[in-house]
Amino acid sequence: MPNQLQALIPQILSQILSVLRENCIMPAQVNNLYGEEAASQGSMIEIPELGDMQAFPVVPGPYPADAVISDVTAIKRQLNLNNFEAATFRMNDKELFEVANGTRSRAVEKAVQALCRSINSSIFSVYRQVYNVTGVAGTTPFGVNTGVAQEASRMLTSAFAPYRDRRMILNEFAYANALGLGVFQKVNESGSSETLRDAMITRAVGFDWYEDQQVPRHTSTAVAPYAVDAAAVAGATSLVLDNGSGAIPVAPAIGDVFSLPGNIRTYVVTSVATATPTANEITVGISPGLAANYADGAVATFVTTTANSHVANLAFHRDAIAFASRPIIDVPAAGNILEVLPDPQSGLVLRFEVQRGWKETIFSVDCLWGVLLNRPQLAVRILG
Repeated sequence: MPNQLQALIPQILSQILSVLRENCIMPAQVNNLYGEEAASQGSMIEIPELGDMQAFPVVPGPYPADAVISDVTAIKRQLNLNNFEAATFRMNDKELFEVANGTRSRAVEKAVQALCRSINSSIFSVYRQVYNVTGVAGTTPFGVNTGVAQEASRMLTSAFAPYRDRRMILNEFAYANALGLGVFQKVNESGSSETLRDAMITRAVGFDWYEDQQVPRHTSTAVAPYAVDAAAVAGATSLVLDNGSGAIPVAPAIGDVFSLPGNIRTYVVTSVATATPTANEITVGISPGLAANYADGAVATFVTTTANSHVANLAFHRDAIAFASRPIIDVPAAGNILEVLPDPQSGLVLRFEVQRGWKETIFSVDCLWGVLLNRPQLAVRILG
């Protein structure tokens, strides 16, 4: 039987790869170019991010003038391979016989789908750190026009995002709205009949468009009003708030977004400290750092509140999100079959293990991965 099992492995691996590419959308849309070598859970991948350079005027002469050396400050971020999950299933000899004759195994399909859902979900979870927003919380976008896509494109351009490799990931309701827009359906306007013919939008308004049922919904806990309770300086990454009347405010949720007077930047809540009853205030971590100084009493207006929680559709440049998948370091038990399955299309590296039991065979598909919002300025939350 071991020899027969070994002969079946290529067919099963082919089925795994097919299901993987059908169900795991997000890894292929982000920056997944971080190698395939084996690692262990908790391993770190260092991702250097370079700061801006400065040009200097050249003064011709017989000798080189003192040049302004464009030393670039490298910001080193750590991508943690902290996700390690598996899906295990059994197949009896009859089911193995069917696979050998070309039948697609439902067990393989369900196992890989379960793993894909976890991987997709972990990538989507970075939305909580995205501070650029457009659209209206609680209202499905693209009901009338492409305005929110245009604004998302403008935000990415303002952040110097390259024009290539921009992605638009929408849930099924926002995507359905977009499919109904005349600008996409009319061949003379869109230049293609694919939307009307195939219910697909591939490239439009500067983005590659994708539909995904796993787009998360953010539940806000913010209840207005809020005001700055202690003067804050530009660059600060935390803010002390009260309710504008000197009382303790309702704690917002991590991922809630707000604005402050005087500039168009929005901020996302990254942490919430325990309220200080004696001072009637609460401290929240924020991203990005404050754009200006703010005095006590400045009103913080939350875009997201308990009354209008939202679907977190995303528009981003692929370099905004870093993703890495590696095979786990392990040695198979005697008699087991262990195969590593790298997929260059999605960047995923799965591991497939087979163990023969009594009249049945136990299969396992696992994956080790990590995700990081590496360049948050290159992502936009499209509220829905």
